[in-house]
Amino acid sequence: MDVVYRPAAVSDAPALAEFIYLADQSPYRNSGYDLSLGGSKEKQLAEIQQLVKVQSRSWFHFSFFEVATVADRAVAGAAGFDRLATDAQIPAALREIGWSDEAVQNLQRRMSELYSCFPPEPCGYWTLDHVACLPGFRRGGLVRSVVLRSIERGKALGFRRFKLDVYRGNIAARKLYERLGFRLSESFGEAALRRLLDRDALERLTLEL
Repeated sequence: MDVVYRPAAVSDAPALAEFIYLADQSPYRNSGYDLSLGGSKEKQLAEIQQLVKVQSRSWFHFSFFEVATVADRAVAGAAGFDRLATDAQIPAALREIGWSDEAVQNLQRRMSELYSCFPPEPCGYWTLDHVACLPGFRRGGLVRSVVLRSIERGKALGFRRFKLDVYRGNIAARKLYERLGFRLSESFGEAALRRLLDRDALERLTLEL
């Protein structure tokens, strides 16, 4: 299998939307986007795909991704970004795809219980997110490689501290990150996740270089 690694392009938007969805779904049957975006999986993927392509560089934006491609098809990806900066772009990105101010406010209310469980966002961390690989291409080291490329991108921008969140039940992902040097920092959100999404806690892993 000939694999090419590269930064994502806007033309990768359909694949990136799938990675974003899969990464949030993790080992569960449902997705957190059932709560945030609502509607069918197809509707959610369509909206995520739009968010990937808009000008506002929220943490959905294609420019934050590294991808692995096979036969010019993106089959694995990982995003890295400064979460404080990209969070601030979410309302503008949603408005670009047609959301009203009222819809954005309703989203914030809908997600407030879950977001209140997150630790305060630390300064100076490069956040890794949306890490996923399509079925049929797993267990070949592709995820490890795109994660390492994302870490290198953060280092090139001056970051020396890295973080990511995984669901407690995602044993394979945690083992991978621990092999890369990440260590458990804290767990959070158990009560809210169980009530809202029937999931276990989130675990924050951090790495300092």
